[in-house]
Amino acid sequence: MRGTLLAAVVLAFVPCAMTAAEVQTGAGRVVVEPMATGLVEPWSLAFLPEGGFLVTERDGRLTRVDPAGERHAVAGVPVVFARGQGGLFDVLLPRDFPDRRELYLSFARPQDGGAGTALARALEAAPLLVSAVKTAGFAYAALDLEGYRTGAMDEAPKD
Repeated sequence: MRGTLLAAVVLAFVPCAMTAAEVQTGAGRVVVEPMATGLVEPWSLAFLPEGGFLVTERDGRLTRVDPAGERHAVAGVPVVFARGQGGLFDVLLPRDFPDRRELYLSFARPQDGGAGTALARALEAAPLLVSAVKTAGFAYAALDLEGYRTGAMDEAPKD
């Protein structure tokens, strides 16, 4: 698992083509292998319980990468303000994702005068579709080390 995690992190944040390589770390030797290619400005990864992972790309794409490395676009992502420092940021799967199929996306949302950070709580309606059930103008969610939600808060934007 540790090797897979490192491989995914290295893959996601190295824009050039990669080949398998060995990396010596303080915890020992790790083999790094590409898991997907062709991602444009990947931002965040969330490993799926059935294998593969979700990856956000700054321009607003959410992609499911299956265990074989095939990429599949996920529909239903909220409209994203992808300019300057804006874009689609994090994807978070709570520990109860296998049962509830609920996920969270943070992103820059267009609004009067520019953009603001928002959080969308979405339900996976199908493997390649998310349906946002709520977005917030100001939001945070806290998870403990075991992946359980310990707190959340949101506030609608003031008009």
